[in-house]
Amino acid sequence: METSIPSSTENIEPFSDKSIKEYLDSLTLKSTELKILWLKWIPLKVNAFAWRAGLDKIPSKENIQKCGIYLDTSCTLCGYTLESTDHTLIRCKFASEVWNKVMN
Repeated sequence: METSIPSSTENIEPFSDKSIKEYLDSLTLKSTELKILWLKWIPLKVNAFAWRAGLDKIPSKENIQKCGIYLDTSCTLCGYTLESTDHTLIRCKFASEVWNKVMN
């Protein structure tokens, strides 16, 4: 990604949650052409985690191995399959139990 340095400080927006959201949305739109729904009542760090998970950028064992660090990639919780973002947050039987309790 290419960045540029503004030539003056006239057009620089003050730092805010809104500016972070707009910046993250601009990156997301370029990479996936999808707009992420940011919910104001959810803490920013939770929204950011959901955004990173949607882009498969959380440090699952699968993603760590993609960086050249080799380790046992089986799920720490169930031990049955590859620990990927999808498995950790949705498909693992332990994650499913948590979601069932949250939804019921």
